[in-house]
Amino acid sequence: MIVSASEFKCFQERDELKDAIDSCFKGGEGAVSEYGTTVKISANEEDCNNVKATYGWPMNGWCTGDVTNMHFLFSGKRDFNEGELIVL
Repeated sequence: MIVSASEFKCFQERDELKDAIDSCFKGGEGAVSEYGTTVKISANEEDCNNVKATYGWPMNGWCTGDVTNMHFLFSGKRDFNEGELIVL
């Protein structure tokens, strides 16, 4: 079943998007960026499933128009292959 992107929540700020990325992609654990955001200890399957249910999947369909600063969102991420994942 394909779900319209309009049925998912849009990201309102950088920290919200950063938390979603940290929940679904491993790497960079414990690092603090120059923007003061701390990377979660590790990606978590339950948290990632919540992200998918809230914002949709795959991530190229995420609504990020209100996020104006995307610097270093994927810094240090080593597990970044969403090709095998199934859209909710």
